[in-house]
Amino acid sequence: MRILVLAGGPSSEREISLEGGRAVADACRRLGHEVAVADFLPDNHAALDLPCDVVFPVLHGPYGEDGTLQAILDERGLFYVGSGAAASRLCMDKHAAKSRWRDAGLPTAAWAVVERERWLPCFQDRDQGAGITLAGNAVEPPVVVKPVGEGSS
Repeated sequence: MRILVLAGGPSSEREISLEGGRAVADACRRLGHEVAVADFLPDNHAALDLPCDVVFPVLHGPYGEDGTLQAILDERGLFYVGSGAAASRLCMDKHAAKSRWRDAGLPTAAWAVVERERWLPCFQDRDQGAGITLAGNAVEPPVVVKPVGEGSS
């Protein structure tokens, strides 16, 4: 197969995306595939003109995981690895994704959405080992903190 690996992108996770893209390309080559790798940015879609059977996006964060890239690939009629634009858009918004998961009756850990201005004082003012109050609820460590609309979706 001819595989086009898209890596890089504009997000804060650009360097890890480039590293991941090289790893994916190396693995695909070892399996005998013809591979092209492109450092893909929003202002240059020329790589999508390369002949390929499938696109393997390895872009992280906004633009790469939020449905934007997937919509571009869909518009061009290109086959690609991963979720479609709508699923990517939903999953990139952790609050929306967890709400949908809960509404479907599936188990998910409790969560709260907290603005940065309210989050930082929770840690700056607390006693060592004490719980944290978020959105009016007491939360005991361990706590995982993730941005709502960045990578690690």
